[in-house]
Amino acid sequence: MPLLDIRLSVEIDEPSEKAILSGASKSVSEITGKGEKFILVLLSRCSGMMSGSDDPVAFIDVRGIGGLHDSTNEHISDALCTLMKERAGIAPDRVYLNFASIKGYNWGWNHKTFRG
Repeated sequence: MPLLDIRLSVEIDEPSEKAILSGASKSVSEITGKGEKFILVLLSRCSGMMSGSDDPVAFIDVRGIGGLHDSTNEHISDALCTLMKERAGIAPDRVYLNFASIKGYNWGWNHKTFRG
């Protein structure tokens, strides 16, 4: 159950929004081997500042039950930074990502948890 919570400090048009949502879902599915059926991607606008500059920034919180580790996270980082550059015009050095591996019993869905 990967969750991607993407926050952008820029306004984007609807086609770019849809491209980010679908591109992020597809990339994470391919990299982790998790089916898109279980991937949730959220996208929101926020205010942000990085390195004392209000140039466009993005924060992406990636959470999942298994499947996140050193090499996987590197591939996800590369794919999502590329997506932010291409679809939101945000430079990769203005994108922070956070990866968190969650125990299945700490994640609920459809009236139950993912015990594993």
